Amino acid sequence: MLARKQPAPAPQLALLALVAMFALCVLLGAWPSVKARLHLRRALSDAGPVLGPQRLDVEPGGLHLTQGSLESHLGWDAIRAVEDSPAAVLLFVDHAAFVAMPASAFASAAEREEFVRLVRARTGQAGIPTQLELELEPTAASGSARPGEATVTAAPRFAALTGFLGALASNLRAGAKLVRFRAVEPEAFSVSVEQLIALIGIDLLLTFLGDFIAVGRHGSINLLGLPGALFRFPLLVLACYVVARRERNPRLALLAPIAVLAAAQYISIASILLYAANHWGWLKLSLHPARIAYYWGPYIWWLLVTAFAVLCLTRRTLPGRLGHVALIAVLVFLPQWLVPRTSNGPLWVEDASEEDSDRSERARWYAVASEEAFYAQPEILRRSLEALAPRRPGVENLYFVGVAGYAHEDVFRKELSVIRDLFDRRFATAGRSISLINNPDTALQSPIATVTSLQRTLAHVGKLMNRDEDVLVLYLTSHGSEDHRFALDFWPLRLRDLDPPALRQMLDASGIRWRVIVVSACYSGGFIDPLKNDETLVITAADPHHTSFGCGSESNFTYFGKAYFDEALRRTHSFIEAFGIARTTIETRERAEGKTPSNPQMFVGPEIARKLRALEHKWEHADRS
Repeated sequence: MLARKQPAPAPQLALLALVAMFALCVLLGAWPSVKARLHLRRALSDAGPVLGPQRLDVEPGGLHLTQGSLESHLGWDAIRAVEDSPAAVLLFVDHAAFVAMPASAFASAAEREEFVRLVRARTGQAGIPTQLELELEPTAASGSARPGEATVTAAPRFAALTGFLGALASNLRAGAKLVRFRAVEPEAFSVSVEQLIALIGIDLLLTFLGDFIAVGRHGSINLLGLPGALFRFPLLVLACYVVARRERNPRLALLAPIAVLAAAQYISIASILLYAANHWGWLKLSLHPARIAYYWGPYIWWLLVTAFAVLCLTRRTLPGRLGHVALIAVLVFLPQWLVPRTSNGPLWVEDASEEDSDRSERARWYAVASEEAFYAQPEILRRSLEALAPRRPGVENLYFVGVAGYAHEDVFRKELSVIRDLFDRRFATAGRSISLINNPDTALQSPIATVTSLQRTLAHVGKLMNRDEDVLVLYLTSHGSEDHRFALDFWPLRLRDLDPPALRQMLDASGIRWRVIVVSACYSGGFIDPLKNDETLVITAADPHHTSFGCGSESNFTYFGKAYFDEALRRTHSFIEAFGIARTTIETRERAEGKTPSNPQMFVGPEIARKLRALEHKWEHADRS
C-alpha cells in the first residue's frame, strides 16, 4: 500500500509563503537599479576606447574632469554613490547618471581602492572619520605623480564594515527627523538592499525584546510567531514598489521602505518603554483617554509618520501624493488590522515546562478541541442538567446558575468555584446549582459556557422550578465590550458573545419569574435596561461606560466578585444590602489604586424586593437555629 503524503503544517506553509513574498518584493523593488547597473557594466567592459583619454584631478572642492577640450567639475556633495567594479569605478550623481573611471586609468588595483576610499570619505559615505588625507603639492619624489594631482595615504581598516555602519547611521539619523515630522530630502538616505535588510533585522530584534519583556526570562523562542512578525514588511515593500512605478522613480522602491523603517525603530522603542513601564507597574493609566493613547498611540503615530514620509519623498501634486498615502493604507495598514500579529503567538513564549510538566501549554489550550472533548461535552451538559435536584415542595427554593465565559484567564473559573460553594452552603442551593465554565483545565469535567448551553440550562431549570415560589440567581463573569456584549470565548472554538436582548429572550422563554441577575464584566451596566422588570434584581460590576477591574490568571477574584460575594454576602443574607457594602469597598480600593471608578449599578424591581426580604428572614432564622 502506498503511503499517503501528509500535507505540510499550516504555520510552515504560511512562513514559506511570507518569506517567498518578501523575497519577491525585495527583488522587484531592487530590479530597476540592478538592471541599470548591469547595462552599465556591459557597456563599460571595454571602457577605454569608448570613453577616450581622460584626466581626473582631485581638488579640495571635488573632482575636475578633463576630456579633450571639455572640462567639468563634480563637487563632493553631488556624488550620491560609488561603485567599484572590475571594469570601472562609477561615480553616481543619481540612480542612473554617472562619471566612469575605467580600470585602465589606474596603475594598480591598490591605487583604484585608495581612490574609492578617498571619494567615499569626502562624500560622507563612510559615515565615520577616516585616516585619509589629501595632499595638493607638487611631488618630485614620485615618478608617477604630477603637479596638482592628489596623493592618497593611510586607508582605513575594515572599510566595507564601517561604510555599511555609516550608511545605517545616516538612515537612522534621517529617520529620527521623520519621526518628529521634520522634512527630509531623499538624498539624506543611503539606499541599498542591504540597508533594507538591516532595518528589518533591527525591527525584528525590537519586536522580540517587547515579547521578552512581556513573558520574562523563563520562556522559549516561538518560530510560529515569525510570520506574524514579518507580515508587514513584504506588504510595505510591495506598496512602495507600486508607488515608485506611479512616480516613475525606480530608486523610490527601496528608498520609501528604508525611510519608513528607519523612523519606525523609534516608535518601536517608545512603545516598548511604555509597555515596560505599564507591565512593571511604573505607569498608572487611570484615565480612559490615557488608556486609549497607550494602546493606539504608537500605531497611529506610525501611520502618520508613514504618510508624512511618502509626502516628503514623492514629487507629484498634492492629490497624487495623497493617492500614494491611500494606496499604502490599503496595502499595508488594512491587512494588519484584519490579520493581527498575535495569530500564531509572540516570538518569545512562556516555557511550557515551567507550568505543566505533563503536557505542553499549547496542548492545554487545545483541550476543548480534542476528540475526547468533542464527544464528551454534550454528555457532560446532559449529566449536569440531570443532576439538578427537583424542587422541595412547600419551600421557596433558590437555584444558582454560574457562567465563567473567558477561557484564557483563570480568575473567572476560580471565583465562580468559590461563589457556587458559598451559595450551596449559605443559601441552600446544594443540588440545585450548576456552573458553565470556559477553561482548558475543565474541558472534560464541566459543561462549557456558550449561548446554546446557557439557553438549554435556563430552559431545564425553568421546568424544575415553581414559577410562583422559586428564585433563580444567575451569575455571569467574563470580559465585556463597550457595545455591551458579554464575552464567551474558548479558543480555538468560534463562540457567539452574549448580548442583553438574547439573555432576556432566554429568561422569558424559560418561564422563570423571580430573577436575581449579577453581571461582572466591563461596561456591564448596559445589561440593566434590557433585563429589568418588577420581578427582577439586576446588579452589575460597572456602569455602561466604564471598565471593571481584577482580571488575569494570577487573580483569584475580580474586584467586584471579591467585594460582593466573598466579603459582603458572608456578612449579610440581603442581596440588596450586600451591594451597598461592596460598592463602598470597591470605590475605596479603586481610589487608593488611582483607577477610574467602575461605578457598579443596581436595579431593584419592587416585587422582587418584597420576595427577597421574606427569604432573608428565613435564611437568618435558619442560621440562628
